[in-house]
Formats: sequence, structure tokens, C-alpha cells
Amino acid sequence: MIRIFIIILFLLSNTLSFAENKFDKDLKKISKKNGFVDDLSKLNAIIITHDKDHYNSPKDYSLFSNLNFVKFVNLTGSGCKKAEPTQNYHGIALTKCYAEYEDKNKDIVNYLNTIF
Repeated sequence: MIRIFIIILFLLSNTLSFAENKFDKDLKKISKKNGFVDDLSKLNAIIITHDKDHYNSPKDYSLFSNLNFVKFVNLTGSGCKKAEPTQNYHGIALTKCYAEYEDKNKDIVNYLNTIF
């Protein structure tokens, strides 16, 4: 069975190494340590990003762009503002605005429906 895990931008990137372009190496290390798939072609994920997230921009996840079961959700056009208390876009998926956006757009539910 293919292991399923959801990568949510603000949860995965709590280290400076992600911001220092070591993302691919760190992801492989995290994957092995936590028993995730070694072969990224089997990865099922939804990646939520924002262009103004200075810790992890959408381009940081470009290594997943050619994978069939990876869905990207870019919140730049959502109208959601900076997250409290950090006052940046890194935690935007923790905001009430995002919850309302997700309730309307159903990106996560639709993604899960495509893999089950």
C-alpha cells in the first residue's frame, strides 16, 4: 500500500535548512527517518503554499511538480492576510481566513477524493 502523507507548508519547514536550499536533502532524511517512501514517485501529497512565504515559496517544492499524485494549492490569490502571531505568510494555513477559503474551495477534500 502506498503510504499517504500530507505535506503542509507551515508544518514541514520549521528549520532554517529549508530556507537555505537544502530542502531536497532534508526531505529525504526526514522521509527515511519517519518511514515515508524512499521513492518520491509514489508520494501522495497536497502542498499548500503562498508566494509571500519567505521560509518556503512555491519554488521550493518544484521537485514535486512532475509527480502524478501531488497537488499544489497556492493561497496567494485567496485574499488571506499574514498569520498571527508571526505576522508573516508562513502560517497562513492556520488562519480563520484559510479555514473559510478551504471550506468554500474544498481543495483538501477534493484531493483526498482523488486518491481514495
